[in-house]
Amino acid sequence: MTRNRSIFFALMGKNPPEVGYTVLPTVEQVTGRPARTFAEWAVEHKDCRVYSY
Repeated sequence: MTRNRSIFFALMGKNPPEVGYTVLPTVEQVTGRPARTFAEWAVEHKDCRVYSY
């Protein structure tokens, strides 16, 4: 990764643009139910196994 990219990602973590933290209703519009957080999804899928071949 170049130095400029490293700086970009460091700044994004500290001061993301509004689009980076604005929640949109897209998931609920498409699925008919509200979106889950990553933490909620992880708890629901903790017993799932991923197999690679």
